[in-house]
Amino acid sequence: MNPLPHQAVPGYDDPEVAAAAAELVEALAAFGAARERLHDAVQDATDHPALHSLLSGGADLTARELDIIGAIGSGATNDDIARHFFLGINSLKTYVRQAYRKIHVRSRSEAVRWAIDHGLDAPDMPRRDRTHAPGKRLRRPPLLRRIRGASSPGGARRTGADA
Repeated sequence: MNPLPHQAVPGYDDPEVAAAAAELVEALAAFGAARERLHDAVQDATDHPALHSLLSGGADLTARELDIIGAIGSGATNDDIARHFFLGINSLKTYVRQAYRKIHVRSRSEAVRWAIDHGLDAPDMPRRDRTHAPGKRLRRPPLLRRIRGASSPGGARRTGADA
C-alpha cells in the first residue's frame, strides 16, 4: 500500500503537531463564524432607517442622493459625478433636484454648505485637475472681454474718430 502524501510529511504522527493543527483548524472556524456575525451586524446597522435619517440630517435622502450631495460637497462637477456613478446627465440632474428639494436648498453653493455641515463627502470621487495647461491660452469671460476692450489704457472710451 502506498503511503498517503500527508503520511510522508515528517512529524505527521507527532501528537504535538496534530494537536497544533487541530487547534489551528478550530481557530480558523471560529474566525469564520465571527466574521459572518460581524458582517451581518454591520449590514443590519447600515440598513437601519435611523442611520440614513441621521446622515441626511432628517431630510430622508436615499443612499444615492446622499452620495451625490456628498460628491457635490467635495467640489465635483455634474459630469464627474455622472461618470463616477454611471448615470446619464439627465438622471443625475433629477437626483440633484430631488435632493435639493428634500434638504431645502436652491443652489449648488447652498448644497455644498449643507454637505459640509452634515459631514458628507465623497472621498473616492476622482478630482479633476483644474490647473491651466502650459501653452494653452486662457479665455476671458465675455463680460470681462467687453469691459477691457471698451476702454483705452488712459481710461477714456474711444470713439470711431479717435480709434
